[in-house]
Amino acid sequence: MKSKCLILKNRELRIEKMEIEKLRELYKIPKKFVVVKSLYTGICGSDFHKIRLGTKNEVILGHECVVEYNKKSYVLNPLLPCQKCEMCKKGHENLCEKIKTIGFNFPGGFSEYFFVPPENLYKIKDPSPLYVLVDAFTSVYHGLKNIKQLLEDNGIEEVLIIGDGVIGFFSALLLSTHLHFRKIQVIGKHRKRLRIFEEVMNNVETILLKNGLNFRDSKFSFIIEAVGGEKVDPLLYAISQANPRSIILSYGVFDPNKLYKVPLRNIFEKEIVLTGSKSYTSKEFKESLRLFNLYRDKLDSLKSYLKIDKLENIYHLLNRNNDSWKENYLKLIIDWGEKYV
Repeated sequence: MKSKCLILKNRELRIEKMEIEKLRELYKIPKKFVVVKSLYTGICGSDFHKIRLGTKNEVILGHECVVEYNKKSYVLNPLLPCQKCEMCKKGHENLCEKIKTIGFNFPGGFSEYFFVPPENLYKIKDPSPLYVLVDAFTSVYHGLKNIKQLLEDNGIEEVLIIGDGVIGFFSALLLSTHLHFRKIQVIGKHRKRLRIFEEVMNNVETILLKNGLNFRDSKFSFIIEAVGGEKVDPLLYAISQANPRSIILSYGVFDPNKLYKVPLRNIFEKEIVLTGSKSYTSKEFKESLRLFNLYRDKLDSLKSYLKIDKLENIYHLLNRNNDSWKENYLKLIIDWGEKYV
């Protein structure tokens, strides 16, 4: 059986067909891993980041996956912590010193068929493309869970969210419905994306950027930076707009090869809490999947904001290296079709 694969090496993406057993041998797949069939694969911001930076070795990306195994549908937890290091023993699997990932260390959902440990599969009732969003949803859940007590101790019920992508959307959703925030403001560059914030949540105010981030008179005690990428401007803006003793939560994935200038004096003078958030634990994946299922009715309206297409068409969008699709869509998703393993 052959698998169609989208392979990244250096900064080049190419489509190839490869025998499943050759895939197992080439990427040294452990014997306990089972073959699954890709149904839908989301293109994560971190995938764009890796494509932009390039890789020395051949990599088959894709960790936001809805798959089929034994004619049943599952969503994949792509993280493989070692369970032996100090961080794992303390319950912080996401910070595992030897963590591996499906979709980077092992081939992921950019392949029509790939290998996963069966314990990382979570059964779902229907193979909806919405479930590729569980990874991002859980990442947001993890970050907010980490600072929930701090928010409550300071009586914070208002937030400024910088970014109108999937992370910004789920930040607003969880703050609105799960943590019951009174006021949520979202700054973004894409008019159609911002519209869905207001459609799904009735306590969200959206602000469309036209000429970059503008300094505002009002300051905030809680700010979420949900952009990341090559520029640090959104994080600098968050620091500038922060009240004394405020909290800034950054989900941004920044370039590891760059040094950024950050106004540390502002953090010192205002006693700002600046914290990052990286992925999630297996326990949080289970918790957030239950929560995600509770919100399915609300999330159905997201479908018209997802660009779902076959591999070749998504490949051309990735290869063009432009962001024009972001004007109309929250996410690109590969539709692999329904062929059973």
